[in-house]
Amino acid sequence: MRTLPTLLLVFWLLASTSSSTLATRCAASPSAIASDRSGTDPAGQGHVPSGATVAVVPGTLSTRPSESITVAVDMDGAADLGAFQFDLVFDPTVLHVEDVLLAGLLGSTGRTAAPLGPEIDNTAGSASFGGFTFGSQPGPDGHGTLATITLAARGVGSSWLVLRGVQIVDAQGQIQNVLVSSGRVLVGLSECLWLPLAL
Repeated sequence: MRTLPTLLLVFWLLASTSSSTLATRCAASPSAIASDRSGTDPAGQGHVPSGATVAVVPGTLSTRPSESITVAVDMDGAADLGAFQFDLVFDPTVLHVEDVLLAGLLGSTGRTAAPLGPEIDNTAGSASFGGFTFGSQPGPDGHGTLATITLAARGVGSSWLVLRGVQIVDAQGQIQNVLVSSGRVLVGLSECLWLPLAL
């Protein structure tokens, strides 16, 4: 079912003259992550920080059942960006993914950009998406949006939007390490700020 790592490998082979092999990371079990509603971000920080981050924006979002919302996957600190890939894990009793679209950062320097996916499994609570580029121009630097995700609220509750298996590759085919930050959606709930009562 998971074909995106293979497609990203194809991009790397086309872009790089090196004989090294692109390493792929396996996503953690979607059911184990999606069932975590303890209030603690279940995303592991297994990436080596290099000043670059990939994050779900906004970090926390509230909505009501039956409504659709959109979140972004943003990158900060991109350097000659050539391709990316991520898995999103969520609680399917609270949210469904309706669509994932390629945003403007990847092709912003004039390189031809194309999406990989999405592959959406609203039963398991997972979605995979990526994008690659080709052309003679350098890849983009700095900050921008990699993808936008449209979500449908299905039931009252809280669901993490966990980014897993994030891969960032520059236009030369070299893997870039990033720090990953997940998001959270509250459906039919609100985050309360409790203040001390002065007597």
